[in-house]
Amino acid sequence: MLLFESYTLESGWQLKGELKVRGYEDFGFMVECPCIEKVGDKWLLLFSPQGLEPEGDLYQQKYNNVYFTGDLDVDKCEFIPDGPFAELDRGFDFYAAQTACQDHIENAAVLAGWFACPDYVYPPTDEEGWAGLLTLPRILTIEDGKLMQRPAPAMKELRGEVLFEAKQGTIVKDVLRGLMPRTAIIDLKNPDLASCELSLFSDNGKRGFEISYDRNTKVLTVDRSGMINQFNTEYGNVRRIALENGLSSLEVYVDRSSVEIFVNDGEKVVSSRNFPEPGERIIRMGGSNIDLVIYKPEKSVEDDFVI
Repeated sequence: MLLFESYTLESGWQLKGELKVRGYEDFGFMVECPCIEKVGDKWLLLFSPQGLEPEGDLYQQKYNNVYFTGDLDVDKCEFIPDGPFAELDRGFDFYAAQTACQDHIENAAVLAGWFACPDYVYPPTDEEGWAGLLTLPRILTIEDGKLMQRPAPAMKELRGEVLFEAKQGTIVKDVLRGLMPRTAIIDLKNPDLASCELSLFSDNGKRGFEISYDRNTKVLTVDRSGMINQFNTEYGNVRRIALENGLSSLEVYVDRSSVEIFVNDGEKVVSSRNFPEPGERIIRMGGSNIDLVIYKPEKSVEDDFVI
């Protein structure tokens, strides 16, 4: 990772040196897409190492995207981490994230990642000449030493008609009648930290895309093995995330080929590509005392872009 410096934005860039990370000699066999950003009084160093070996439930993608928080000594070209690096996203398809500063929210940055992974195949879109997409914009903050990732506040404006609502496990509104919309915003609150589950895009009793939480183990599981379209299965189709304080909330954004899950108000994020077939149209949910709302998303783009 190289540092360049200039006193003007458009020209005059000179190599300052190679950025070293104190306590680390290398990160796999290659590093891609480094990015550094000041967030509050801390520095955030992001990069995508290739060649990390899986460790239990961690680093399950072929190539991963990780980050350090810490301090930056520009003169010595050294990053001093506060602790070990961690994964930015615990899902299946996330890589090459980049950040930018912004002036709307204090002590925060904005991030977007590539919703794919190098050397993966995505047959439904590859056949049509597409090469991935970008994740939703995330607002990054560092709170009590932890990196938090939340959907950009403007995403709240996309919440349209309420299609389904349950309060304390009791249904109070249901327009869906058990049918899963192709796009949805799902907001789940779990005040009792109870076991619960969501099954999206089921087909005649099959599991579909499953999001489940076990209160006994405090583990959130995301399982896409029940979908008809399977891809990149050699890197696993199940992700398990241990939650130190249990599951209190989920904010899920479902688009036509993607699912993004924000866990516990941004404590963890799980991103997955998904290609449901027309017959995969059923939604199922279970939980003793959860509050659940499913919104119809409003359009975020109003132009007439045509391929």
